Amino acid sequence: MQQADLLEKAQLKTAAELAQCAAAEQQRQVQQQRQTDLEHELTSYLPQLQAFEDQAALETAIAQLTQQTATLTAAIQTQQQTIAELQVVQQKLVDSDAYQRQKQAQLNAEADIIGLAQDWLAKQLAIDWIQATLTAASQERFPRLLAKATQYFAILTQNRYIEITFEAATLTVLRQDQVLFEVGELSQGTAEQLYIALRFAFAEEIADVVSLPLLVDDGFVNFDDQRQAAVWQLLQNLSGAHQVIYLTANPRTEAAFGTEHWLNLEKVGLANDD
Repeated sequence: MQQADLLEKAQLKTAAELAQCAAAEQQRQVQQQRQTDLEHELTSYLPQLQAFEDQAALETAIAQLTQQTATLTAAIQTQQQTIAELQVVQQKLVDSDAYQRQKQAQLNAEADIIGLAQDWLAKQLAIDWIQATLTAASQERFPRLLAKATQYFAILTQNRYIEITFEAATLTVLRQDQVLFEVGELSQGTAEQLYIALRFAFAEEIADVVSLPLLVDDGFVNFDDQRQAAVWQLLQNLSGAHQVIYLTANPRTEAAFGTEHWLNLEKVGLANDD
Protein backbone atom coordinates (compact mmCIF):
# COMPACT_ATOMS: atom_id res chain seq x y z
CA MET A 1 0.00 0.00 0.00
CA GLN A 2 1.35 3.38 -0.93
CA GLN A 3 2.15 6.05 1.64
CA ALA A 4 -0.51 8.38 0.20
CA ASP A 5 -3.13 5.69 0.66
CA LEU A 6 -2.05 5.15 4.27
CA LEU A 7 -2.20 8.86 4.97
CA GLU A 8 -5.60 9.09 3.44
CA LYS A 9 -6.90 6.05 5.32
CA ALA A 10 -5.54 7.33 8.63
CA GLN A 11 -6.77 10.77 7.84
CA LEU A 12 -3.26 12.14 8.20
CA LYS A 13 -1.52 14.75 6.08
CA THR A 14 2.22 14.05 6.46
CA ALA A 15 4.59 11.15 6.87
CA ALA A 16 5.69 12.57 10.23
CA GLU A 17 2.19 12.35 11.52
CA LEU A 18 2.06 8.73 10.28
CA ALA A 19 5.30 7.82 12.09
CA GLN A 20 4.07 9.48 15.27
CA CYS A 21 0.85 7.55 15.07
CA ALA A 22 2.70 4.25 14.55
CA ALA A 23 4.91 4.91 17.62
CA ALA A 24 1.85 5.70 19.70
CA GLU A 25 0.25 2.43 18.63
CA GLN A 26 3.36 0.47 19.52
CA GLN A 27 3.46 2.13 22.94
CA ARG A 28 -0.19 1.30 23.45
CA GLN A 29 0.47 -2.37 22.68
CA VAL A 30 3.38 -2.47 25.16
CA GLN A 31 1.19 -0.94 27.86
CA GLN A 32 -1.60 -3.37 27.02
CA GLN A 33 0.81 -6.32 27.46
CA ARG A 34 2.06 -4.87 30.73
CA GLN A 35 -1.52 -4.49 31.92
CA THR A 36 -2.20 -8.09 31.02
CA ASP A 37 0.88 -9.26 32.95
CA LEU A 38 -0.09 -7.21 36.00
CA GLU A 39 -3.59 -8.61 35.94
CA HIS A 40 -2.12 -12.14 35.88
CA GLU A 41 0.15 -11.38 38.83
CA LEU A 42 -2.63 -9.72 40.78
CA THR A 43 -4.84 -12.73 40.19
CA SER A 44 -2.31 -14.95 42.10
CA TYR A 45 -1.94 -12.41 44.94
CA LEU A 46 -5.61 -11.42 45.06
CA PRO A 47 -6.65 -13.88 47.82
CA GLN A 48 -3.88 -12.54 50.08
CA LEU A 49 -4.68 -8.91 49.26
CA GLN A 50 -8.35 -9.48 49.97
CA ALA A 51 -7.44 -10.35 53.57
CA PHE A 52 -6.73 -6.67 54.16
CA GLU A 53 -9.64 -4.30 54.67
CA ASP A 54 -8.04 -1.36 52.96
CA GLN A 55 -4.75 0.09 51.77
CA ALA A 56 -3.92 1.36 55.26
CA ALA A 57 -4.07 -2.18 56.66
CA LEU A 58 -1.86 -3.40 53.84
CA GLU A 59 0.68 -0.65 54.46
CA THR A 60 0.69 -1.51 58.18
CA ALA A 61 1.41 -5.16 57.37
CA ILE A 62 4.18 -4.15 55.00
CA ALA A 63 5.72 -1.95 57.71
CA GLN A 64 5.62 -4.83 60.22
CA LEU A 65 7.28 -7.20 57.76
CA THR A 66 9.92 -4.60 57.00
CA GLN A 67 10.63 -4.25 60.73
CA GLN A 68 10.84 -8.03 61.18
CA THR A 69 13.25 -8.25 58.24
CA ALA A 70 15.44 -5.57 59.77
CA THR A 71 15.39 -7.36 63.14
CA LEU A 72 16.36 -10.70 61.59
CA THR A 73 19.09 -9.04 59.55
CA ALA A 74 20.52 -7.49 62.72
CA ALA A 75 20.34 -10.86 64.52
CA ILE A 76 22.18 -12.56 61.66
CA GLN A 77 24.88 -9.91 61.77
CA THR A 78 25.21 -10.38 65.54
CA GLN A 79 25.54 -14.14 65.14
CA GLN A 80 28.13 -13.70 62.42
CA GLN A 81 30.10 -11.39 64.72
CA THR A 82 29.86 -13.94 67.55
CA ILE A 83 31.10 -16.71 65.25
CA ALA A 84 34.03 -14.56 64.18
CA GLU A 85 34.94 -13.83 67.81
CA LEU A 86 34.71 -17.52 68.73
CA GLN A 87 36.96 -18.43 65.84
CA VAL A 88 39.52 -15.95 67.15
CA VAL A 89 39.26 -17.45 70.66
CA GLN A 90 39.60 -20.96 69.23
CA GLN A 91 42.73 -20.00 67.36
CA LYS A 92 44.19 -18.44 70.50
CA LEU A 93 43.47 -21.65 72.43
CA VAL A 94 45.19 -23.72 69.78
CA ASP A 95 48.23 -21.48 70.01
CA SER A 96 48.24 -21.22 73.84
CA ASP A 97 50.22 -23.28 76.35
CA ALA A 98 47.02 -24.29 78.10
CA TYR A 99 45.79 -26.07 74.99
CA GLN A 100 49.15 -27.79 74.58
CA ARG A 101 49.01 -28.94 78.20
CA GLN A 102 45.53 -30.32 77.71
CA LYS A 103 46.67 -32.07 74.56
CA GLN A 104 49.63 -33.57 76.42
CA ALA A 105 47.32 -34.67 79.24
CA GLN A 106 45.16 -36.40 76.64
CA LEU A 107 48.20 -38.17 75.20
CA ASN A 108 49.28 -39.21 78.71
CA ALA A 109 45.82 -40.61 79.40
CA GLU A 110 45.94 -42.56 76.15
CA ALA A 111 49.35 -43.94 77.15
CA ASP A 112 47.92 -44.98 80.54
CA ILE A 113 45.10 -46.79 78.79
CA ILE A 114 47.61 -48.61 76.61
CA GLY A 115 49.63 -49.52 79.71
CA LEU A 116 46.54 -50.89 81.46
CA ALA A 117 45.66 -52.89 78.37
CA GLN A 118 49.18 -54.34 78.29
CA ASP A 119 48.96 -55.25 81.99
CA TRP A 120 45.65 -56.97 81.34
CA LEU A 121 47.16 -58.84 78.41
CA ALA A 122 50.13 -59.94 80.54
CA LYS A 123 47.77 -61.34 83.18
CA GLN A 124 45.70 -63.02 80.52
CA LEU A 125 48.84 -64.59 79.04
CA ALA A 126 49.81 -65.85 82.50
CA ILE A 127 46.40 -67.50 82.78
CA ASP A 128 46.82 -68.99 79.32
CA TRP A 129 50.29 -70.25 80.29
CA ILE A 130 48.87 -72.04 83.30
CA GLN A 131 46.20 -73.65 81.20
CA ALA A 132 48.69 -74.59 78.45
CA THR A 133 51.17 -76.04 80.96
CA LEU A 134 48.52 -78.25 82.50
CA THR A 135 47.24 -79.34 79.11
CA ALA A 136 50.76 -80.27 77.98
CA ALA A 137 51.55 -82.22 81.13
CA SER A 138 51.60 -85.98 80.64
CA GLN A 139 48.73 -88.02 82.00
CA GLU A 140 51.17 -90.09 84.07
CA ARG A 141 52.71 -87.10 85.87
CA PHE A 142 49.67 -84.90 85.92
CA PRO A 143 47.91 -86.30 89.02
CA ARG A 144 51.13 -86.01 91.08
CA LEU A 145 51.81 -82.50 89.76
CA LEU A 146 48.26 -81.43 90.60
CA ALA A 147 48.53 -82.91 94.08
CA LYS A 148 51.80 -81.06 94.77
CA ALA A 149 50.36 -77.83 93.36
CA THR A 150 47.31 -78.23 95.61
CA GLN A 151 49.59 -78.71 98.62
CA TYR A 152 51.70 -75.64 97.77
CA PHE A 153 48.65 -73.53 96.98
CA ALA A 154 47.15 -74.38 100.37
CA ILE A 155 50.40 -73.32 102.07
CA LEU A 156 50.58 -70.05 100.13
CA THR A 157 46.95 -69.16 100.85
CA GLN A 158 47.10 -70.32 104.49
CA ASN A 159 44.57 -73.06 103.67
CA ARG A 160 41.98 -70.67 102.25
CA TYR A 161 42.03 -72.80 99.08
CA ILE A 162 42.09 -76.55 99.53
CA GLU A 163 41.86 -78.14 96.07
CA ILE A 164 42.90 -77.58 92.44
CA THR A 165 41.02 -79.40 89.69
CA PHE A 166 41.49 -79.53 85.94
CA GLU A 167 38.58 -80.78 83.86
CA ALA A 168 37.45 -80.08 80.29
CA ALA A 169 40.56 -77.91 79.71
CA THR A 170 39.48 -75.60 82.56
CA LEU A 171 41.42 -75.02 85.77
CA THR A 172 39.38 -74.38 88.91
CA VAL A 173 40.21 -73.97 92.59
CA LEU A 174 38.04 -74.81 95.59
CA ARG A 175 37.92 -72.46 98.54
CA GLN A 176 37.56 -73.86 102.05
CA ASP A 177 33.90 -72.71 102.13
CA GLN A 178 33.29 -75.01 99.10
CA VAL A 179 32.98 -72.14 96.59
CA LEU A 180 34.54 -73.00 93.21
CA PHE A 181 36.46 -70.39 91.17
CA GLU A 182 37.93 -70.35 87.69
CA VAL A 183 41.38 -68.76 87.31
CA GLY A 184 39.97 -65.61 85.73
CA GLU A 185 37.75 -65.01 88.76
CA LEU A 186 40.64 -64.89 91.24
CA SER A 187 42.22 -61.70 92.53
CA GLN A 188 45.63 -60.78 91.14
CA GLY A 189 47.40 -61.82 94.33
CA THR A 190 45.65 -65.19 94.54
CA ALA A 191 46.22 -65.86 90.82
CA GLU A 192 49.94 -65.18 91.29
CA GLN A 193 50.00 -67.62 94.24
CA LEU A 194 48.38 -70.27 92.04
CA TYR A 195 50.92 -69.56 89.29
CA ILE A 196 53.80 -70.00 91.77
CA ALA A 197 52.32 -73.20 93.20
CA LEU A 198 52.05 -74.72 89.72
CA ARG A 199 55.60 -73.67 88.74
CA PHE A 200 57.12 -75.07 91.92
CA ALA A 201 55.11 -78.29 91.55
CA PHE A 202 56.21 -78.63 87.93
CA ALA A 203 59.89 -78.13 88.82
CA GLU A 204 59.68 -80.74 91.54
CA GLU A 205 57.77 -83.22 89.42
CA ILE A 206 60.36 -83.22 86.59
CA ALA A 207 63.31 -83.26 88.98
CA ASP A 208 63.88 -86.94 88.15
CA VAL A 209 64.37 -85.95 84.49
CA VAL A 210 66.25 -82.68 84.94
CA SER A 211 67.08 -81.02 88.22
CA LEU A 212 66.49 -77.31 87.90
CA PRO A 213 67.37 -74.68 90.48
CA LEU A 214 64.55 -72.40 91.52
CA LEU A 215 65.60 -68.87 90.55
CA VAL A 216 63.33 -66.09 91.80
CA ASP A 217 64.09 -62.44 90.98
CA ASP A 218 62.03 -60.41 93.46
CA GLY A 219 58.97 -62.19 92.23
CA PHE A 220 56.71 -61.42 95.19
CA VAL A 221 56.78 -57.61 95.32
CA ASN A 222 52.99 -57.44 94.87
CA PHE A 223 52.34 -59.74 97.85
CA ASP A 224 51.19 -58.42 101.20
CA ASP A 225 53.02 -59.44 104.37
CA GLN A 226 50.98 -62.61 104.88
CA ARG A 227 51.48 -63.78 101.30
CA GLN A 228 55.21 -63.03 101.45
CA ALA A 229 55.61 -64.96 104.69
CA ALA A 230 53.77 -67.93 103.17
CA VAL A 231 55.88 -68.05 100.00
CA TRP A 232 59.08 -67.65 102.01
CA GLN A 233 58.06 -70.65 104.12
CA LEU A 234 57.40 -72.66 100.96
CA LEU A 235 60.82 -71.72 99.54
CA GLN A 236 62.45 -72.94 102.75
CA ASN A 237 60.56 -76.23 102.47
CA LEU A 238 61.64 -76.68 98.84
CA SER A 239 65.25 -75.81 99.61
CA GLY A 240 65.62 -79.19 101.27
CA ALA A 241 65.52 -80.91 97.86
CA HIS A 242 66.22 -78.05 95.41
CA GLN A 243 68.71 -75.25 95.11
CA VAL A 244 66.81 -71.98 95.63
CA ILE A 245 68.29 -68.66 94.52
CA TYR A 246 66.14 -65.75 95.63
CA LEU A 247 67.16 -62.23 94.57
CA THR A 248 65.34 -59.45 96.42
CA ALA A 249 65.65 -55.88 97.67
CA ASN A 250 63.51 -56.66 100.71
CA PRO A 251 65.72 -56.51 103.84
CA ARG A 252 63.20 -58.52 105.88
CA THR A 253 64.22 -61.68 104.07
CA GLU A 254 67.37 -61.88 106.21
CA ALA A 255 65.29 -62.56 109.29
CA ALA A 256 63.03 -64.95 107.39
CA PHE A 257 65.79 -67.14 105.88
CA GLY A 258 68.55 -66.69 108.40
CA THR A 259 71.89 -64.94 108.13
CA GLU A 260 73.66 -68.09 106.99
CA HIS A 261 71.51 -68.21 103.85
CA TRP A 262 71.49 -64.46 103.15
CA LEU A 263 74.09 -62.52 101.16
CA ASN A 264 74.13 -58.71 100.88
CA LEU A 265 75.42 -58.07 97.35
CA GLU A 266 76.10 -54.42 98.13
CA LYS A 267 78.52 -55.33 100.90
CA VAL A 268 80.46 -57.68 98.64
CA GLY A 269 80.56 -55.15 95.80
CA LEU A 270 78.16 -56.94 93.46
CA ALA A 271 75.19 -54.62 93.77
CA ASN A 272 73.92 -52.94 90.62
CA ASP A 273 72.06 -49.68 91.14
CA ASP A 274 70.47 -50.01 87.69
